Amino acid sequence: MNTSVSLTRLPVELLDQIFRSTSQSAQHSLCTVSKTFNSISTRVLYEDIVLQSSQQIVSCCRTLAAKSSMAKHVKKLTCISDRDTSPRFHAYYNLLLSALTSITELRDLALALDEPSIRQILTICTWHRLLSFRCLRYPSSSPLHSFLSRHTSTLECLCISPGPDIPDPHSYRIEPITPILMPNLRIYLGPSEFAVSLIPGSKVSNASLLFDPPSNAAHVEEVVEALTKSGSEVWNVNFARSGWNLDLLELISVRLSGVRALGVHNVVAVGVVGDSTMKYYLQALETVLPRFKDLETVFVTCNPDIYDEENMAVLDSDFETARVWGGLCPRLSRITFPSTITWCRLQPTLWFPMGDDRRIAQWAVSKVVKREYPELIGVLERGGVEGEGLLARALALADVVGGDGEGEGDEEGGDEEEEVAEGDVDVGEGVEGDGEGGENVAMDEIELEANVAENDEIGSG
Repeated sequence: MNTSVSLTRLPVELLDQIFRSTSQSAQHSLCTVSKTFNSISTRVLYEDIVLQSSQQIVSCCRTLAAKSSMAKHVKKLTCISDRDTSPRFHAYYNLLLSALTSITELRDLALALDEPSIRQILTICTWHRLLSFRCLRYPSSSPLHSFLSRHTSTLECLCISPGPDIPDPHSYRIEPITPILMPNLRIYLGPSEFAVSLIPGSKVSNASLLFDPPSNAAHVEEVVEALTKSGSEVWNVNFARSGWNLDLLELISVRLSGVRALGVHNVVAVGVVGDSTMKYYLQALETVLPRFKDLETVFVTCNPDIYDEENMAVLDSDFETARVWGGLCPRLSRITFPSTITWCRLQPTLWFPMGDDRRIAQWAVSKVVKREYPELIGVLERGGVEGEGLLARALALADVVGGDGEGEGDEEGGDEEEEVAEGDVDVGEGVEGDGEGGENVAMDEIELEANVAENDEIGSG
């Protein structure tokens, strides 16, 4: 049977779904089978473009600028590149703008480019269906204001980050922008200064705020006031600040009801920060947490240079804290501590650490063997589906402890390498990697944190 002939008889909608389930290399091959296959594969390939070097950007932009039939398929575009060292800056910017303005159906744009490129894009380009904009560099206030003013009716997600790693907040200054009404904005990640101007009147329910020190009491009040002026009743709130501060949490706990997820990240150390300071902060949170009646998730993270506890005692400490917090917040089900270990509530009084960390394996097995965790022992002894599941997990963890760290772990590493390799896709005519390892930036660096927006979907428009 001629497979290609029989497949062409299928409805185009079904072929579209089949092609989407294939690898990108297979989609490239399908382009050469027939005109029908070429049309479908081209549409699928160009819907989501990821460019990770200047060479890829130039090659793809040439294609998009020259062929509007290709550009009309682009709905999601990611451009990642360090500053172009080519002397032909003017030609590069013109090509980039020519390609971007030819894209008419863009829904999602992510940029990690040099400042001149971002400035020109924000000043000139408009997409009438744009839902999500992410920028991995703080843009100047004037072009950003101009860009947002042209997209007030469509934008649902706005992410403005200073870079892959949050820098020392003392090393830069954020210029405020004139207030803009963003009625459909639901997800915001960016400087607290911008939040004051953009969140009031919006539908923001996921807010990740980066504070620029010194964040005085008046500014903290401004930020919380802006949050209360959003139309949302359910909240995921995260903030990054220098040092451990309770003032913002105090205000949020009083002014903002309906918080489901709460995140705190210490960006840099201020003064002498050690284990005693961390314990004091976690204990101080106990006075604030009971006010969050709907709280389900908490994560408290920090710079590894601030808090790096590798011994087993940290698990015992985290365990006790999880039990206390669980008693204060009945709906709390997930906690991530500075040790980076996440604890999940499996029963009202049963908390269990998640992950494949060797410390977790050692801790869990010791609790079972020494019978130091009555709630866990009770579940295991009662058996049933739940008991068998926990027992299987304990045994699996025991295998990890007893192993030499090779074998299974190596297989996982191999799978990961294959996945990364498959993700490096050539887009456009003759696009090839330029071998600059520094430009191969992981996409999750410009994604919202999973615990902030993992359950939110941007509308398809």
